[in-house]
Amino acid sequence: VRPCRAHSPVSFTVKAWEESPARYWATAPQPVQDFLLPKLDEYYRGKAQVARDEAMRSLGIFGMTLMLVAQDLGLDSCPMDGFDFDAVARLIRLPEDYAIGYMIAVGKGVGNDWPRNRLPIRDWLYTDHF
Repeated sequence: VRPCRAHSPVSFTVKAWEESPARYWATAPQPVQDFLLPKLDEYYRGKAQVARDEAMRSLGIFGMTLMLVAQDLGLDSCPMDGFDFDAVARLIRLPEDYAIGYMIAVGKGVGNDWPRNRLPIRDWLYTDHF
């Protein structure tokens, strides 16, 4: 894949639950908001790993959506790992309460892809139990 001129790290705040949480529930009925907003604080406060896990889930959903939109536009994409996360964070002046999950390169592919050895679904998807 030949990346576009610019690609950047995909990052989310690990404190989204604390920064104007009402914005996520603005269209919900008031009784729902009244119930959920206090629960967000109760669920995340003092639980850094839980908040980070939620940020990583959001990153995964966002990244896949971005890659599907790129594909719909006729572009290729590739999630990237294996770079110096701390150096990139310094370079882009990433706020302390944010985390980088990966980068996504988007562009036009060059040449043909080589055949990929994809694992059969039965090797990695479990239903109900292992």
